[in-house]
Amino acid sequence: MKPLDYGREDHKEIRYGLGYLPETKRKELDRIVELIAEAVDPLMIILFGSYARGDYKEEKDLKPGRWSGHASDYDLLIIVHDGTTESDASLGNRLGRICNAENFSARVQPIVHRLSHVNEMLSEGQYFFLEIKREGRSLYNRGVELAEPRELAAEDRRRIAEAYCDEWLKNARGFYKTFEFSFGEG
Repeated sequence: MKPLDYGREDHKEIRYGLGYLPETKRKELDRIVELIAEAVDPLMIILFGSYARGDYKEEKDLKPGRWSGHASDYDLLIIVHDGTTESDASLGNRLGRICNAENFSARVQPIVHRLSHVNEMLSEGQYFFLEIKREGRSLYNRGVELAEPRELAAEDRRRIAEAYCDEWLKNARGFYKTFEFSFGEG
């Protein structure tokens, strides 16, 4: 079996440091971390997406009258304790409202997951979480170590692939129903 390709040699250690961002962006991210830490007891906060990679776009960078595309968001993975009682979605929505009330230069898009879930997804080699670990920048860490992918048995790979397919097929059916309704409405 071919080993997983991580895209960079130092994949095992999440990146730190935001020296490539303008000082105003770094200050905003510091404030966002403060707001999140005041609202919940996070174990780790990871910036991912275009701001972590350094290829973000602001509204001024985009063509006027464009058909698609939008200014980049501050995409954040917030890892919380397994015993947190509020649901991940509810907590993410609440943190989004708290942060976006400050009117930062970019919209804050938090997603929240329990530590055990993040480590399970990483150990199974789930792409979304591997990308966050590979490209992300740690903004806050209370000593959390993230899991590494492990070799999976054939039945585990099949289970994961079937669950992924089922999820996206369900989404596709929903999109198609919306299309049919909208098309029928003209």
